[in-house]
Amino acid sequence: MLSPKRIFFYCLPIAAPDQVGYHHLMLAIAEGLKPLGVQLYSNINYWKASPDSDEYLIIHDPDVTPDDCDVVMIDEHWLITGPGELPPQLFKPHRNYITVYLDNSESTKCIRKQSWSQEFSQFDLILRTHCSTQFEYPQNFRPWTFSLPQRVLDEVSDIPSYDERNHHLLVNFRDTQWMHSVRKSVYHSLHPYIESTLAPVYKAVNDFNAPPTSEYHYFQWLQTGRRHYPDYYNNLKTSAFCSCFGGFFVPSHIKHPGTRWAEIQKRLFTELGWSSKSILQWDSWRFWESLAAGAVSLHVDFEKYGFSLPVMPKNWVHYIGLDLDHIQDDIDRMIDEPGILADISRQGREWALAHYTSKAVALRFLDVLENYQSQSVVQEAVPV
Repeated sequence: MLSPKRIFFYCLPIAAPDQVGYHHLMLAIAEGLKPLGVQLYSNINYWKASPDSDEYLIIHDPDVTPDDCDVVMIDEHWLITGPGELPPQLFKPHRNYITVYLDNSESTKCIRKQSWSQEFSQFDLILRTHCSTQFEYPQNFRPWTFSLPQRVLDEVSDIPSYDERNHHLLVNFRDTQWMHSVRKSVYHSLHPYIESTLAPVYKAVNDFNAPPTSEYHYFQWLQTGRRHYPDYYNNLKTSAFCSCFGGFFVPSHIKHPGTRWAEIQKRLFTELGWSSKSILQWDSWRFWESLAAGAVSLHVDFEKYGFSLPVMPKNWVHYIGLDLDHIQDDIDRMIDEPGILADISRQGREWALAHYTSKAVALRFLDVLENYQSQSVVQEAVPV
């Protein structure tokens, strides 16, 4: 099998808005595989493009089970919102399918830790967001990212030129009570400095309990577990800059992000306001949405802080990655070279659309499968 013909996804039904297991990583892959002729099956019917559509992206067929498919995929929502344990017989001997776990790495510490467990070592592949060269991972891990599903692309398909945008920094951080320590750091240092030297700071936060009013946008708000707000996308499209920071500082000696010690250090660094060159949970939905919307996306310098992506962006070409030890130098460059900002806006969007849409993600997923299969064949051929 070089290219899968059938893939089985374990999905959760939509319940209350705050109890939706939004399978974002699955969705991005599935949307790209569908046009390639790959048949997509699940334990339920999952994901409709609009409320008045009768078609689902991933379908339930009682006659199709995981045993009838080439790949079986599951994500952490199955463990958090769903049954809480992996399906029985998922790792049964002599199975004919490849097992793939999508690790979003944003859940509780017990879920994050499971990816390193003996049970999860049985997965053929674990596609993990937030990967970093600062940490060590099991052999079945592969770097992954949140990426851009079609729903987001539809919202940012028409964007104004950079010169037509509001010259302000959009700040949309919602988790103020349990704010990421990286966000906490820039909130108190970078944002005030930008406001005093470069551009006003525009804070616009959507209320989880204030859904959109139109039928379509309410439906997407429900499907995504309250992650869809049309005014948010409009703010992205009309803002010159967007603050896309995320993550938690931990000491540089931490090599295993799933340990209890890493969790303790993460909390300690957050409470005391300490920083380092090692960052957990750095990937940001907002980063990808901002790129696609053409806003100049501000984050930390991916290379300095060791972030690992399938395709790396270039600092000062596709985004502005700040060195938190020398913030003033980066802001001074933005002030001294204003002409570069429109280029970053355009180039960042082009880069994101080239490498992180559903089509690109699906093709990359097929490459990961093919590489895994090739390695397995080589290992089987090695004499004992």
